[in-house]
Amino acid sequence: MSLERWCTTRRLTRDKLLEAPSDKIPPTYVFKKNVTVEIPSRGVLNRDSDALVSQGLVWFTTDGSKTLEGTGAGVRGVRPRVELSFPLGKHASGFQAEMFAILACVSENLKRGYSNQHIQICTDSQAALHALKSPRITSQVVLECTNSLAELGQRNKVRLVWVPGHCGVTGNKEADALARKGSTDIFTGPEPAVGLP
Repeated sequence: MSLERWCTTRRLTRDKLLEAPSDKIPPTYVFKKNVTVEIPSRGVLNRDSDALVSQGLVWFTTDGSKTLEGTGAGVRGVRPRVELSFPLGKHASGFQAEMFAILACVSENLKRGYSNQHIQICTDSQAALHALKSPRITSQVVLECTNSLAELGQRNKVRLVWVPGHCGVTGNKEADALARKGSTDIFTGPEPAVGLP
């Protein structure tokens, strides 16, 4: 069979996923950050993890989860009491889930209209914190999170803190459970939820 005949007789199908939007963006630089990012050593955390992370008056923990069933994000407010769970479909990466959880947490704080507050957001994702700390951004979800954090940080003192997963920090276990719930819940809407990784 000649190539010409193969090309004209074979019916090619289009995969809609190939036409889906990407999370990748051209490099964007943001140098001014209105937030503090802290990645303490495990030794510091082992001494008194709750004392380190409870300095914020407004205190949230976030987590992302990727399972065989799907991807989800969870937000647990310790002060105020809030529980949010988000299904992100099958195509989001674990990193995107972690970043989306932080973005959802920041959005919740913006919605509450806080001003002159100390807001602390704990995450077990060092990758997410490094991405938010870096001036070079190549992900749409990281850019949205950076912009939302900048807005929240204009009127508040915002602190992002790394805590190891499953270390007993108040709210961490609950955020993990909410993220896992999101990964098993059915995502409604067009995929991908946050752009292809």
